[in-house]
Amino acid sequence: GQAACHYTPSTALVECTVPHPDGASDPVRLQGRATELVQLPVLTRMLPKEAVIQPSDIRLVEVPKYQAYQGVITTPDQLVGQAARRNLMADRPLTAYDIGKPYVVRAKDMVTAHARRGALLITMQAVSMNDGGEGDIITLKNPKTNKMLSAKVERSGYVEVMI
Repeated sequence: GQAACHYTPSTALVECTVPHPDGASDPVRLQGRATELVQLPVLTRMLPKEAVIQPSDIRLVEVPKYQAYQGVITTPDQLVGQAARRNLMADRPLTAYDIGKPYVVRAKDMVTAHARRGALLITMQAVSMNDGGEGDIITLKNPKTNKMLSAKVERSGYVEVMI
């Protein structure tokens, strides 16, 4: 005989009757739940905080669709070049909270800050109050006046003051 299966969508229950392998005994009844699978990128190894993710650090795995909850990273290109915001475990789905742009300015770094208005360019040294990646808005402290300023990170050690 042939295998016969029945699927009940409302419960995701699958029931099958298959011929016994020896061919002589009664058929075997199998029952289980159907689970839709999706592919998600995961890390191939544990990555320490601030490590930059390389293509070789990623592999695709099939997981039950319910593990692809809102906010989970769904494609490898969302991971490559990003930095771990905390120690990340291998073989686990990742979220946007797990990764971010690599920091190019660190809290307490002395940075070159510039402000431009028309032809006027003002440059000064300031202390970064927090970490930031390219394009991030960070807080600076003017070490002479102790005033706080907002600035956009341009590259390592350089920020543009928002005026």
